[in-house]
Amino acid sequence: MSATSRFEVRRHEHHAGGLFELEITISWDVIDRQTGATVRSFTDESSARYDGVGWAGASGGCVVDVTLSADGAGVDVHRAGGAIEHVALDGP
Repeated sequence: MSATSRFEVRRHEHHAGGLFELEITISWDVIDRQTGATVRSFTDESSARYDGVGWAGASGGCVVDVTLSADGAGVDVHRAGGAIEHVALDGP
């Protein structure tokens, strides 16, 4: 993260499910350090179930990471498969 960036990315992870189910929700909030406000949020939800032999029915997993861009004026959204989407953030 750039030392002079106005923005910060915070990652939150929540696990749910039971013995035979797994659900994971990961969210990334982009925080304006000057105001403390969340300016953008990205969420990914993944799930799978155990069928007695192995984990099956996996779904989700499109967003794998969100990082502050090198210039600190935006974020890079890393997607499954390797694609990276740059998202500009408003600010002076």
